[in-house]
Amino acid sequence: MTDNEQDVSRGALDLARLTSNIMLLPYDPENWILRARLLNILGYPELATGDAYKARMLVDAGSATKLGRLRTHVRLVIGMKLFLATSTGNEHVAVDLAMADIGARVAGTLHSMALAAWTVLIEGLKAANAYVDQITVCKNATKLFGKLATELMWNTSDAQQRVDFKTDVAASLPNPVGTCTTSSQVHRTDC
Repeated sequence: MTDNEQDVSRGALDLARLTSNIMLLPYDPENWILRARLLNILGYPELATGDAYKARMLVDAGSATKLGRLRTHVRLVIGMKLFLATSTGNEHVAVDLAMADIGARVAGTLHSMALAAWTVLIEGLKAANAYVDQITVCKNATKLFGKLATELMWNTSDAQQRVDFKTDVAASLPNPVGTCTTSSQVHRTDC
């Protein structure tokens, strides 16, 4: 078996494992983000954008101030993962300390997951050549993450250059009939 075949086989096993994890814990944004990253690597950016968008929706719901069923499910999954990661047996003091700040830790985890979900979504849109959507998503992410979004801002300018180039090429063609500057668009919601 060649290295490439081993990589494909390993990727397929990882994809199956992540899909199984999603089936067991559908409200865990981390599994959706990891599967989106893997789908991007495997060359399926359209599927990756779907998973990244789902992760973004879960993170947004978990970060919402308004109580709701989805918010509760997301925060419960993340809280339990954090709690189980910090509990090391019968050390009641460590468990009490972990419980005391679990809400803040869940909020911090949701924030880092949000940045990861937005980044993977932008990478998928870029790989799918959906530059207009990439620009819109990049601008929204930049508003949300400010200084943390320097790479996202670079992605915005890169995508804008590609859209401008496509527009210039389309305008220079003789007798353009029904040309469209966007090859595909992904439906989005305002953040």
